[in-house]
Amino acid sequence: FWITTKKNGANLGRSYHLRTDTLPEVSEWVVLVRDQMIKSAHHEATKKHSWGGLHHTIKEFYESNRVQQTTILLISFNFLVTIASLEMTIPKGSQLEVGFKVVELILTVIFSFELLLNFV
Repeated sequence: FWITTKKNGANLGRSYHLRTDTLPEVSEWVVLVRDQMIKSAHHEATKKHSWGGLHHTIKEFYESNRVQQTTILLISFNFLVTIASLEMTIPKGSQLEVGFKVVELILTVIFSFELLLNFV
C-alpha cells in the first residue's frame, strides 16, 4: 500500500510504498498507520493551542543541540569545581570559600531551571 505525506509536513509530501508478505500483515500495518495518524493529528492540534504551542516551543528549545551541549559543559564544569573545592584546604570565611559557594549557588539555580524545562 501507499502512504503519501503532507506537502508542508515533516516529510515534505514524500510517498512511501510498503509491502508485506500476507494480507493479515497489511491489516496490521494499516491499523498502526491509522493510530499514528490520530496521534499526529492530536499533536498538531495541541501545538495550535496556546499551552500546547508553548510546550512544543520549550521542548524544541530544550532538545536543541546548543542547549544539550551547554548542559554537558555546565555539568563538567560543576564536576571540576566540586573536585577542586574538595581537594583544597579552604579557610573558613575566605574569599575563596565565598567564591565556591557563589558558583555552587549559580549552578544549582541553572540546574533547577534545566530540570524544570525537562519536566515541561
